[in-house]
Amino acid sequence: MSDKHRRSVVKAILYRGGSVLVLGIVSWVTTRDVLQTTAIAIGYQAFSLVGYYVYERIWGRIKWGK
Repeated sequence: MSDKHRRSVVKAILYRGGSVLVLGIVSWVTTRDVLQTTAIAIGYQAFSLVGYYVYERIWGRIKWGK
């Protein structure tokens, strides 16, 4: 049995939300600056989004395991 789309979306949102929270805490402890913490968290999430897209596109071209 596979997950429904709604469940997968909620899981993905919660996972990314947790990632933002952890990165925000680590950034805050390191910098103690709200602007830097925000820039780090948003920048990392944007970079991760682009990186994951490229990763998926590369794997889409690989025939192994299909």
